[in-house]
Amino acid sequence: MNNSIWYANQLTLNTDIFSSNKNSIEFKKIDFSNPQAKNKINKYISKKTNHQINNFLEDLDANTQAIFVN
Repeated sequence: MNNSIWYANQLTLNTDIFSSNKNSIEFKKIDFSNPQAKNKINKYISKKTNHQINNFLEDLDANTQAIFVN
């Protein structure tokens, strides 16, 4: 199982609230306004699912602040 939280570069994420799960969650800063952000997240999902889930995100709003992937 894999969990990740992708959050906007300008945010400061308080990871202490995840203290019981901190070792099983990857925290990743990303620029959601970058056109490649969607591709980067999709590649991550594809890799973590052994290429069983591809192109999960069809669109990504530039105003997105965070995405939780489980």
